[in-house]
Amino acid sequence: MEEQTRKRLVRTRGERKVRRWQRLKLLAGSLSLILIVSSCFIVRKFWENYLRSLPFFTLEQISVTPPEYLGEVERIIQAEPTRNLLWIDLERLYRELMALPGAGEVKIQKRLPHGLDVFVSLRHAWIRILPEDVVIDRNGWQLPDRENSVSLLAVKGIGLENGRVRPADYSKIALLREVERWYNAYNLKVFFHWQEVDLTDINRIVLKSQEGEVYLCADQPRVKMYQLKQVLQGCARKQIKWQYVDMRFRDPYLKPLHE
Repeated sequence: MEEQTRKRLVRTRGERKVRRWQRLKLLAGSLSLILIVSSCFIVRKFWENYLRSLPFFTLEQISVTPPEYLGEVERIIQAEPTRNLLWIDLERLYRELMALPGAGEVKIQKRLPHGLDVFVSLRHAWIRILPEDVVIDRNGWQLPDRENSVSLLAVKGIGLENGRVRPADYSKIALLREVERWYNAYNLKVFFHWQEVDLTDINRIVLKSQEGEVYLCADQPRVKMYQLKQVLQGCARKQIKWQYVDMRFRDPYLKPLHE
């Protein structure tokens, strides 16, 4: 009985030593990890401060395309706490350039050791939204007022929100791009030069021109525009002036001007 008690006490002391040793190893490992992380942070800050102080990477040359955005780029960079090319906040520069009116896409490239190249693609006027008389690009973004906007295709039935086409009308913009694609592909401007499009009701899309009006629906714009070309070719051959062409049905309906 005494022998069993002695063995149990020895085993208990051994287990305590093992647990104590495991706690010491865990504590030592934690301290080592803290020291390593702290050392890495200190070394990193040292190298950051050292590299910031080097004149070798100082920004001296800025190339901006198109040149009219050079002033904006310089204004943004002047607000930076450093002109060291390694530490200039290019993400901030990108965000502020993208927020400028008329800016479409921005690309920024470092040209070590002293240069920075900035490329800004401009948004191009596409259509004029009525009745607001606002110009937008092909992605639906509102553009600053531009000269000769009256010559752009006028479009009704599209709403604006926060400087761009409202989300509810994205599908109308996509539909208009598709109609425009086949209008150009089939060279329909030879037969009628559209000046206004009414998208208020996509089941009765109206293409307006001096020659007359064309009625479409949202279905199969490619097929409908091809059929329209055939109808207008026939009118041109027979010298028929027309009031409107209704393309919403299986068989197009042509209404002559003086019927």
